[in-house]
Amino acid sequence: MEGERMSIDETRVRAILAAYGAEPARWPETERQAVRAFLSTHGARVADAAAEACEIDAALSLAPAPEAPSEDLSARVLATAPGSNVVPLRQRRIGGFDLRAVGALAACALIGVVLGFGSVRGDGGDAAEADAAFGDAFALVAGGEG
Repeated sequence: MEGERMSIDETRVRAILAAYGAEPARWPETERQAVRAFLSTHGARVADAAAEACEIDAALSLAPAPEAPSEDLSARVLATAPGSNVVPLRQRRIGGFDLRAVGALAACALIGVVLGFGSVRGDGGDAAEADAAFGDAFALVAGGEG
């Protein structure tokens, strides 16, 4: 984006100041030049937002840096988290087979059967009926009702 001037509006400048603060180094690099240009020509229109961003930046600079939680604390939090006893789908197995693979195979088989019976009709049925049957099968596989 070098050499290219990006235009920016007051709403976006206010959003950037609120989200990233008053320090230009924290602003998105792709919009930094446009924000600076806007502030140099229309700074009075967003002076309140810039002042608030400066106050928040100053307050945050006084706060001590957070420490990383201990491994013990992390383990206790994760152990008490809701759903911590839920086994992810990728780890579930039925008879030694990955549940995702079994489900995918069953879905393919069901769709194949529906397509096979829907397209080979001895009674002269139309394609709309086959499409409806396919839609019903797809809904069943996707978890809905057909």
